[in-house]
Amino acid sequence: MMTIARVWTWVRSRPWIPWRLRVRPVLDRPPIVEEARTTTIAADPPLVEEPPAPTTALVVAEAAALPAAPVDEQWAPRDSFTTPTGAPLETWHLRTTILDRLGEYFVCMRRLQRKDPASYQLFSRIGFAVPADRYRNPDHPQTREDLRAIERRSFGGILTGGLAEEHPGRAYPAFAYFQKLAHASSVQAVADGDIYRFTCLWDDRDPTIRWAATSSAIATCHVRLCADGTVELLKELRTTHATIVHRTGRHGRGRRERLDLSTRQWCYPAWIDDLSDERGWGADLVRMLFGLSMLTYDAATSRVVIRAEHGDVAAAFGIALTRAPYFFADRDLTDGRKKRIFHAVRAHQRTLATLRTTEVRAHYRGVRDFEWNGHHIHIVLPEQTDVLRLPVPARYREDIPAAERRDTIGLRGVGERLRDELSQ
Repeated sequence: MMTIARVWTWVRSRPWIPWRLRVRPVLDRPPIVEEARTTTIAADPPLVEEPPAPTTALVVAEAAALPAAPVDEQWAPRDSFTTPTGAPLETWHLRTTILDRLGEYFVCMRRLQRKDPASYQLFSRIGFAVPADRYRNPDHPQTREDLRAIERRSFGGILTGGLAEEHPGRAYPAFAYFQKLAHASSVQAVADGDIYRFTCLWDDRDPTIRWAATSSAIATCHVRLCADGTVELLKELRTTHATIVHRTGRHGRGRRERLDLSTRQWCYPAWIDDLSDERGWGADLVRMLFGLSMLTYDAATSRVVIRAEHGDVAAAFGIALTRAPYFFADRDLTDGRKKRIFHAVRAHQRTLATLRTTEVRAHYRGVRDFEWNGHHIHIVLPEQTDVLRLPVPARYREDIPAAERRDTIGLRGVGERLRDELSQ
């Protein structure tokens, strides 16, 4: 189990998902703590309308023709709600936000490679979901029902981007990801439901210096997703060490004697205990982040999945199929011309030159591989995204008998096979 700094604190600030959540976790830094204790944080200023981001004339024309979408408490861009006085919404562009987050994504992936190499081997090939600052509100009353009905996937994760832009120097989750497990010997047994290993990569990345970070850490725990949609934090079998030192040593002379003691007990991970002691939010934080990451990932991969590749690392995000021509309007030319992008063709009747009528079945057409703003883009066929919904649980290596380990496959092998399926 990876270690993590054991001193944590909380600072109240603006919401990073819909306004119902008012708390942010940060790594404990003495100047920030003293400032938070002595400073009264003012209310957020009303959101004002901003000019649209620079883009092509085609994009501006299509965006202006779209009707205004209703605001939904369950799903909405971060900080994009109307104020109680009816002030205008903050302008939010899915396409521009995705581009901004891709730069942050690939920097954080290099950090994940150093901190959690095993998970990197999987998610660098299938990609974390980039939700464009549009997260599911875990406090919404519908969340529990959605978690009850959701597909219990084997794995998934999201980039929690945009948080460091508001308060540079503080630590926030970069990635929140989960892996479904069969019962592990070192995890509390459950009667029903599914066990997940839930992990967050925390760092204090600074957007002004290309998302560089001075500190980062992995925080891991295990949760149970019950049949009724509730999330329960599970205890783990943990070994603790203590040293007893003799006051004066043998006969009052010489080096003092030391006695090392170790005990094994069922308890929560140390970083959760520290959060609970500091603010009483350890278990609640895990439940909130787990529900947010699972529901947000499910929504992102339930649409047409777009893979953006940079070298050997892939990112994923979902868009509506009908929005693909607008989204990739500035894509690079293919074979010297801009070919029509991937689209669906409905079943219809076609009249030939001989006046004979034929039935055309529903099918897909158009280019699915091209270059876009320095990234190689691959549009995944809708039927291929089913591989992201695998319900098979994994097992820890130490829980597998030695005779059966030859028939197992590691995260790297799983990632390579899924990447081959998604790249078809």
